Amino acid sequence: MRKLLAIVVVIAGAVPAFAQSKTTRYLISMRRPARMSGVRLLRDSAEAAAHDVRTFDNIDFAAATLTDAEAAELRKASDVRFLSPVVPRYIETVSQPVPSRLKLRAEPQSRHSASQTVAYGIDLVHARDVWHVTRGDLGVNVAIVDTGIDYTHPDLKERYAGGFNFFTGTNDPKDDHGHGTHVAGIIGATDNNFGVVGVAPSAHIWSVKVLDATGAGTDESVIGGMDWVINKKHEQGGNWIVNLSIGAAFPSDGEREIFARAIDENILVVAAAGNRGERVIDYPAAYSRVVAVSALDEDSNLASFSSFGRGVVFAAPGVDVLSTFIVGARKVAEVDQGESILPSAMPLEGSSIGEVTGDTVFCGLGKPEEIPPTVKGKIALISRGELYFRDKVKNVIAAGAIGVVIVPAEDDPRRSNWTLFVVDADTKSTFLVAISVAAKDGQKLIDDAGKTPITVSYANDDYVFLSGTSMATPHVVGSAALAWSLAPDATAEQIRTAMKLSAFDLGAKAYDEDFGYGRVDALASAKYVAPQMFGLPPTPAPVPTRRRPSSPHN
Repeated sequence: MRKLLAIVVVIAGAVPAFAQSKTTRYLISMRRPARMSGVRLLRDSAEAAAHDVRTFDNIDFAAATLTDAEAAELRKASDVRFLSPVVPRYIETVSQPVPSRLKLRAEPQSRHSASQTVAYGIDLVHARDVWHVTRGDLGVNVAIVDTGIDYTHPDLKERYAGGFNFFTGTNDPKDDHGHGTHVAGIIGATDNNFGVVGVAPSAHIWSVKVLDATGAGTDESVIGGMDWVINKKHEQGGNWIVNLSIGAAFPSDGEREIFARAIDENILVVAAAGNRGERVIDYPAAYSRVVAVSALDEDSNLASFSSFGRGVVFAAPGVDVLSTFIVGARKVAEVDQGESILPSAMPLEGSSIGEVTGDTVFCGLGKPEEIPPTVKGKIALISRGELYFRDKVKNVIAAGAIGVVIVPAEDDPRRSNWTLFVVDADTKSTFLVAISVAAKDGQKLIDDAGKTPITVSYANDDYVFLSGTSMATPHVVGSAALAWSLAPDATAEQIRTAMKLSAFDLGAKAYDEDFGYGRVDALASAKYVAPQMFGLPPTPAPVPTRRRPSSPHN
């Protein structure tokens, strides 16, 4: 996919100048395809590597790293329309991952829930009401252009069809951030009786990694990802939907052209409106014919962070959305008192993964002389102070404790960084389950010591809550996948029109700039495109349909 070409410009000492001068990454707009351009292209590998030139298959653009002098010279070429510095693109979330605290299964090494949780957005868009007819798996491919995907996740591995990594040029889009994995779960987490379930739980999911481990990329990376999607559609056939839970305030001519090309290729492109809370939407959502999505809370109110304005097409759930996350990337500590769970629990770095249940014994500051012999087989409550946490824990381990809760005298904003490691050698030590709680919660535990058993756990959490128009966008994409799987002969524009005509109106009557055409409604759009599948008469302007074959998933 990626091709390195060297752009020939008449610059004396070009390579030395490049090495010594300040450089900028540019998108270069050509008047005709690069291979046909009058701008000569070197095949010298050293020159190509020095300028890191990239061309694209589906638009007449290239990208290169150039000095100011090289850029000025290139602008004079007759076949060059213009040069523009690349612009940034970011994930469209407003919150850090919040652990799901799903109920633990019997094995404490995992936080997959003992039963499946259906996030509120699934029912707010009425997705479950469509599943008896389709789950989104007939000829529909969903490409998530994002940070990648954890294709090992048990809720996603059956849905993953393949992908591309812009940064490595390989077909391995392994997520190193978590955002793309969260988006993937909203769209198509498998209906498998554990974890969560997506809007279209049988969708074919492709992942295109265009954002790095920090959640950042550029218009160049997005163009490269979209170039891959168009080529993959040519190769695979079928209907394609693109989810773009990314954006920024700056437009890009190269992006505009690649999205126009994708839409001309009958690809449905859906993007997050942005999280600036202003009457202006981000790019790529703001480009013509891209479906821009604003975010709603559980009560269908416009989220306070959601961007809105002219160009918004739909609104969808985007506040505190539970979905998949990178396996093992998030861990959660918990103190269960039977009737209540203490929300302030945090693990100490170096704590063992596990779960223990037992009576509690207060052990003062954790000094050997303060530890009662009755702590054996029980959970030690230890006050913060005087000793390193490591030494406190080692002392109660020696006395036979099975778990530790550290209790501070007052709250410390740095508590999330508390550690059992004092020197490098400590990293090889084996500690038990050791967590801390807030001062108020800890004092209550000390007051109730010995009265009621508690459960202390520290485990992986492969599911988290996130908020943003990033989370709203996949609800629309999943709903589109359900509708299109019922009308595979329809065009992307027909599916978009059906969804607009069947959306649940919010705000001002008909179209408005907060909610667009309204809250997306998976059931209503499915009925619109395939009324006969629901025992209804044809719609006034029916979309071409084909009867869906039986599926073991239905």
